Amino acid sequence: MKKIIFTNILGIFSLLLCAQQKSEDFYYCKEEKIFTEQRTDYVFVKFAPNINREQLLSLIDSYASLQATNNTNLESSRYRYAVLEAKDGKQITEAALESLKAREEIVSVS
Repeated sequence: MKKIIFTNILGIFSLLLCAQQKSEDFYYCKEEKIFTEQRTDYVFVKFAPNINREQLLSLIDSYASLQATNNTNLESSRYRYAVLEAKDGKQITEAALESLKAREEIVSVS
């Protein structure tokens, strides 16, 4: 009887623990499921390979609400990208994201 009660309590506890995971995005590392959180104060931007460094810096500076982080590679001619963050630490607006996506110099925004 004690074994059944213990098993039921353990089952309920497991269900509650799984229900607390809000994110549906996850990956596996060494057979362990790792849940991810979507960040809205950072954005990853990949630039076209034919744009030069000065144009990249000018493009980034044209967005008053964004600034480049240390995770930025503007030197490579093959892979130029920047991780931009909101200057105020708040959410990057949808308008800013759409504006970035519309630029010819930008290949992808995520």
